[in-house]
Amino acid sequence: MAGLRSRWHTRRVHADLMLSLGLVKTALDTYLELQLWEDVILCYTLLEMKHKAAETIRECLETEETVKLYCLLGDVTDDIKCYEKAWTMSKERSSKAQRHWGNNLYCKAKYQEAIPHFEKSLELNSLQESVWLRLGYAALNIENWVVAANAYRNYTYLEQREFEAWNNLAKAYIKLGDKERAFKVLNEALKCNYDNWQVWENMLVVSIDTGNFSDSIRSYDRLLDLRGKHLDLEILEILAKVITDEKLDAHGQNSKRYLDHFQKLMGRISISHPNDYRMWLIYASLPLKEILVCPKLMKAFKCLTQGNWTSDPKVCEEVVKLCLDMAKLVLGLNVDGKNVSVTDKNEIKEQLSSVRLSCKAAHSAVKNARVDCEKAEELLPQLEEFIDVLTKKVTALL
Repeated sequence: MAGLRSRWHTRRVHADLMLSLGLVKTALDTYLELQLWEDVILCYTLLEMKHKAAETIRECLETEETVKLYCLLGDVTDDIKCYEKAWTMSKERSSKAQRHWGNNLYCKAKYQEAIPHFEKSLELNSLQESVWLRLGYAALNIENWVVAANAYRNYTYLEQREFEAWNNLAKAYIKLGDKERAFKVLNEALKCNYDNWQVWENMLVVSIDTGNFSDSIRSYDRLLDLRGKHLDLEILEILAKVITDEKLDAHGQNSKRYLDHFQKLMGRISISHPNDYRMWLIYASLPLKEILVCPKLMKAFKCLTQGNWTSDPKVCEEVVKLCLDMAKLVLGLNVDGKNVSVTDKNEIKEQLSSVRLSCKAAHSAVKNARVDCEKAEELLPQLEEFIDVLTKKVTALL
C-alpha cells in the first residue's frame, strides 16, 4: 500500500509539473486517471472546455453524489442550485459548500452577497487563509471597515508574511479611526516589504497623526530613497511646527531633538524641489542660526519672482511681505559683535546687500505693475523705510 501511495503521489507531482510548464493536456490525462477532479476542472477551464468538465462531473455524480462534486459542478456551470444542493446534502455543515458559493459571487464582484457565505464558511472552518483574504477584500470594496479589519486581522494570524494584508488591515483601522493600531500594523507591513513606497506613504501620514515624529521623518527619507522625489508640504509644515514649538511626541520626548534629522531631510528635498518657494519658507521657519535663515528666504524670493509674477496681486502681496521679513531678519543680525567671526561678518554684509537689492527690485516691480496690487501697494511705504535703513547700513559697512 505504501508503494501504491508513493506512486500515486509521484504521478500527481509530475502532473503538477506539466501544468506549471504549460503542458495542460498532458497534465489533464494524468489528473483524469487519478480522479483529481478539481485539477481536472482547472485544466478544462484553461483549455476553454468547461462543458467537458461538467460532463465528467455528472458522470461521477451518477456513481456517487458528494458535496465536493456538486460544488465543482456549480463552479463550471455557474449554477447556484448546485451550491444549494451541496449545502443541503452536508446538513448545513460544509465549509466547502459555502466557500465555493461565496467564490462564485466574489468572481462576479457581488461582494455584498459573497460576504455572508464567506463568513459562514469561516464559522465552520476558521483555518482558511484564502477565504479570510477574499472576505477582507470584499469588505474593503464595499467599505465595510469592521468586517475588513476582522478578516485581515484573522488572516495575519495565519500568514504573517503578506505585506498587502497588513497594509489593508492598516487602511481599515485608519477608516475606523484607530490610528494607533494602524501604526503598529504598518510596522508589520514594512517588515514584510521594506521597498514598497505606498506603505511608507501610509506610514508617513499615520505616524504624524499618532505623534511618532521620528518615524515620520524616517518614512519621508525612505520615500525619497525609493522615489527620488516626494513633496508633501502639509506634512513638512506640521513637522517644522512641532519641532519649532518643541511639542512632545508620542513618547513624551521634546520634538526639538529631531531638528538635525529634519534639517538633513529638508536639505534632500531642497535638491529635488529647488523651485518650490513654500518648501523654502518651511525650511526657513526652523529654529536655525539666524545667519542660515536669510539664504533660504532669498531662495523663496527667487522662486516667487519668476516670469510675469506682477500679474498676480496675491503673489505681489506675498513678495512684499517676504521682503519685509528678510529686511527685519538681516537688520537684526549682529555684524559688529566681538564674538562674530570674519567669515560671518562677510556673510552678513553680503546678505544685507542682497536683501537691499531684492527689496528695491520688488518695490519697483510692484509700483509699476499693470494690475491692481492694492494690498501689496499698501505695504510699499513700510518697505521704502526698510530700504532706506538697509542702504545706510550697507554704506556704513563699506
